[in-house]
Amino acid sequence: MKKFFLFVLVLQGLFSCKDTDVAVIQDNSDSKEVENIIVGANKDSEGCLTTAGYTWSKLKKDCVRLFDSGVRLYPKTDPNTQDALLITYLILSDDGMEAEVFIPNQDQSLVLIRAKEATPWVFNEWELTAFEGFTLRKNSEVLFSGDGEIGPKFTGSDKNGD
Repeated sequence: MKKFFLFVLVLQGLFSCKDTDVAVIQDNSDSKEVENIIVGANKDSEGCLTTAGYTWSKLKKDCVRLFDSGVRLYPKTDPNTQDALLITYLILSDDGMEAEVFIPNQDQSLVLIRAKEATPWVFNEWELTAFEGFTLRKNSEVLFSGDGEIGPKFTGSDKNGD
């Protein structure tokens, strides 16, 4: 009897440790094979773990978490938003001569360059200025601005109103 339970245990171990599982999904037309995807293991083309909030930075040449290391620029239309899908993130190069901007609904970040200290960073129709925070313009129209602090801005109080 012990040998039987050991045999069943070994068989269960062998069949439950496959490298990839294939599931067959039946629908009305014909069957399709779909490879199982490991939840939480999505990586972008640069190898950054996107499900953990990492994205590739051209300036840092590394995976970064924008909400931890980027300066938040809030949309002009809703400057108090905390919606991460509306916020633009900014990362500066170590020497401050380049600025990488991550704009919502854009496939790629933009790298803006400044010609010399105390001048705006520019790329095509985009311009980033630094005065009491940062302001990002496209064709001279202000789209985003922020206080220049890394991380979220806090409003209100942590005290109860009681």
